Amino acid sequence: METGELIRTYAIGAVLGAVLAVFAGFSIGGWLTAGRAGQIAAAEARDAVVAAFVPVCLERAYKAPDFVEILVEIKGAAQNNRTKILIQAGWAAVPLSSNLNLAVADACMSSLSARE
Repeated sequence: METGELIRTYAIGAVLGAVLAVFAGFSIGGWLTAGRAGQIAAAEARDAVVAAFVPVCLERAYKAPDFVEILVEIKGAAQNNRTKILIQAGWAAVPLSSNLNLAVADACMSSLSARE
């Protein structure tokens, strides 16, 4: 083999090896793009916030003086209005924040519904 042919063969082998390594890394190796890793991190952060604040919501609900009345109202309400009643009661507000987290309200409603 001539030197030029040998270099060409090695270059083709290196390119094919690199393509195979990238394909294997992303398909079975668990590699992620930066965008996908960011999406996963954001979803895990949202889940952590919900898990942290649902007990606060439940504690507010159980300590509320009108807990029984509101719970009866929630049980009698349509499925799509139950979370609205919980929010209006003020149980789903996230401490030290002016923003309402609807995921926390939904998870708190699910926990209250499961304990009925």
